[in-house]
Amino acid sequence: MARAKQTKVVGRGLFGKFIRERREHLGMTLPDVAARLGYKWGNFIGMIETGAAQFPLDKWEQYAEVMEVPKHEFLRKVLEELHPRMLSYLEFRDPFSDQRRFTIDVLLSEKQEREGEIKLMQNELESARKSLIIIQKLKAVLNEHEDTVGALEEDEQGNAELRAKRKRERQEAIAALEEEKKYNTELRAKRKKGAAVIL
Repeated sequence: MARAKQTKVVGRGLFGKFIRERREHLGMTLPDVAARLGYKWGNFIGMIETGAAQFPLDKWEQYAEVMEVPKHEFLRKVLEELHPRMLSYLEFRDPFSDQRRFTIDVLLSEKQEREGEIKLMQNELESARKSLIIIQKLKAVLNEHEDTVGALEEDEQGNAELRAKRKRERQEAIAALEEEKKYNTELRAKRKKGAAVIL
């Protein structure tokens, strides 16, 4: 009985080895990669690495992110290993391909740096926003405290005015009593003097 031939996609060995070594370097399992690419099982990833399944070109960008490889570098490896004619055609059409690839690499590197700067600025803005919220809450507490202190001061001022008014009223009452006492004393003296004259 003839032995069944094992299906093998020609020309996938080096690329499969590359992504397998990269995955192992990152400490990821086949199910880990499959889950991040939206596949249910890790078997398909293993088949891609061994060359038994064709690499899904529609997921090359996502695969590059999972492997933590710059996208332009990952795409070149994909084309080199899986579609060399397409890569040759693209390079043939562009006589300055090396120079342009260098320019693209520089631009992509700058883009990644800008994205990192933007991310840092976003984090700083978020921190500033949180700090502003805290400051606003503290300001509200201080305003409430100032209102309370102001109310207490107004109460204290009102109490002081009331005490001063009562003090003035007591002084006026005492002065009136003194005046009445003086008048009564003078009246008694006059009466006593008039009685002495009659006698």
